[in-house]
Amino acid sequence: MLKPLVPNNCVLTDFAFMPLDVRRLLNSETWVLGNDSERSAAMCLWLESWHQKPAASVPNNAKMLAHLSKAGSKWAKVKDHVLRGWVDGGDGRLYHPVVAEKALEAWIEKLSNAISGNEGNAKRWQVAIDSDELKSDLCDAVERLKALAPQSKTLNKKIVKTIQPPSKPDQEGIAPRLDPESGGDRNRQGQGQGQGQGNNKSQKAFVEIPENQKRPFADFGFDQIPQPWAASIQADWPDLHPDDLMAKWDKYKTNASKYPSLQLTSTEFFEDFKTRWIDKDAPRLIELRKSRSSQPERQEPPVPICPPPKPAAIGLAGMELVVFNQLHKQDPTLTQQVIFNLAAEHGLSTFQILRDMQEAAS
Repeated sequence: MLKPLVPNNCVLTDFAFMPLDVRRLLNSETWVLGNDSERSAAMCLWLESWHQKPAASVPNNAKMLAHLSKAGSKWAKVKDHVLRGWVDGGDGRLYHPVVAEKALEAWIEKLSNAISGNEGNAKRWQVAIDSDELKSDLCDAVERLKALAPQSKTLNKKIVKTIQPPSKPDQEGIAPRLDPESGGDRNRQGQGQGQGQGNNKSQKAFVEIPENQKRPFADFGFDQIPQPWAASIQADWPDLHPDDLMAKWDKYKTNASKYPSLQLTSTEFFEDFKTRWIDKDAPRLIELRKSRSSQPERQEPPVPICPPPKPAAIGLAGMELVVFNQLHKQDPTLTQQVIFNLAAEHGLSTFQILRDMQEAAS
């Protein structure tokens, strides 16, 4: 039997409920032969071990065991009976085989869901997501469960039967990462930037990671949009205002950093940013800029003799009306007809048009 019974990274704090086999518990010697104090302490220790790290274990320490079992000063009297079945994991902790069986089943479920989620996201977004570490953890958990409870129904699940340990990469085929002070890295830096802009932090990160290496977005250190990216986008969209480009970049950077499991090369991240965030919205942003610039020069409106009509007279309502009033204060020449015309021209809702104009104004 493997020791310890569960892997060190098996954490089930997000599993609020511990499975309980009622007949197995009530027929066990620990329950049948124990008195009320021993049963209570044993049950508390099982429950506490569920959310320990790793799950199904408790510290092999008398004071901690007295505390976790809620036995307190009675621990010395009940410990022999309470610790029936617990085994030493060889890592300073005690493990209960029955709780470990339930913990491994829950851990396998958690890993299986994570792997399935990665595969679904990869298919949906047409990107490669590395699940090798999750698969390795799953294989380890399955082997431990087979040794502990070969009759477990969890072992009959499809993903458990089909999962294979990920093959180890060929270490000889991986080029070592160059020292930033080496001549080879300096040559790559000059080739990647062309104009000697190596002092920029984002540019340095852009060239230090090999182009064919997939990493999470945050690993590239793109605090600012890389200059080659900006230059390529400006070449394709010369009328795109720099402020609109930076606004899109800030949103993309925030969004991409939320998904560390999404790993792409720098080139793939650029293509993703340009295709989904720039090429899709650039025509509309350019048109909005042109429509605002073509409006007559702003003049101070004359003081009305009578109060202006209430906002309810405008054909907008709710949040649309709130945004329109804010824009109308900045530019009194803006009318509802302009909003409706732009919405019809671009096939968008009036609220989308108003929101884009608000972003452009800010």
